[in-house]
Amino acid sequence: MSRLLKLILLPIILFSSPLFSDLQETESERHAHAIFILRQHGAIQKGTEEANENRYLFQRSFWDMFGSNHDTYITKEVAQIMQSNIEPLIEIDDSVLEYFDHGGTCSAMALDFLARYLDDCHDLNDPEVIIETVRSYAPYYIKNNTTFTSRQAAYNAIALRPEYENQINSDDDEFKRAKMQTLAQYHNITLTPAISSIRISKIAKEIIDELPVGAYLVRALSPNNYSKKKETYGHSMVLIKGEQHGIYYDNGDGAVNITGRVSDFVVKKLLDWQIPECRLYLATCAEGSIIHLSTETAY
Repeated sequence: MSRLLKLILLPIILFSSPLFSDLQETESERHAHAIFILRQHGAIQKGTEEANENRYLFQRSFWDMFGSNHDTYITKEVAQIMQSNIEPLIEIDDSVLEYFDHGGTCSAMALDFLARYLDDCHDLNDPEVIIETVRSYAPYYIKNNTTFTSRQAAYNAIALRPEYENQINSDDDEFKRAKMQTLAQYHNITLTPAISSIRISKIAKEIIDELPVGAYLVRALSPNNYSKKKETYGHSMVLIKGEQHGIYYDNGDGAVNITGRVSDFVVKKLLDWQIPECRLYLATCAEGSIIHLSTETAY
């Protein structure tokens, strides 16, 4: 599919999405928001050189982003499970559970990928075995599907509880953690902040270099005090940092075996997304405790 055709089709998605309502964005913020969604749907090349410098374990195309259905029964079931163990600052806005806003399924796919990795690879030490294990995940994540679309609709319904509205602003790191922990808890994952909120334009490779070995949720977002979630939009990705290997999963691209310096790849990836800030969380779980892995596959 040509880039021109993508650019013709994507505005229909962009401006019909509820993501653009009630955000009170400036002109520059609207421009960045539009670029973000165009990138998310593959209409703009992200500019990283994975194809030359790194090796895709599996890769998604533009068309793989579409074609899934929203099952409101699944959405309500996911919301009910989240509600049973919700963070104190968080509520689920039932009024938005009936629709999916077409803003993407990044958190649903990233967290499922992360959960599958923790479940399968927690006791593996051989990098080649780990890489081949992740390569086998392609059928689960190569395409959008009903499972992820329906989960994401529930994830999109989280918001700050009204009684904290005047106490919490978009810079509050505890609220940011609570949002992501509420989603991660669906899989019994615990998220521990590893890097505090930092402007992506100022992120240093040394910060990534100093991270210990582990599996990380990478959360990038655009803060917004006028939104119920205190953000205009966000994007969730996964970094696997090993002693002798690195893997990066972005549902807009696929999974990449990082063959160079891990921090070079991660910083370039974040800069390419042009999202204002990011935070990294170390993901852990008790052995055998992972739940709710998707069973829906593309082939």
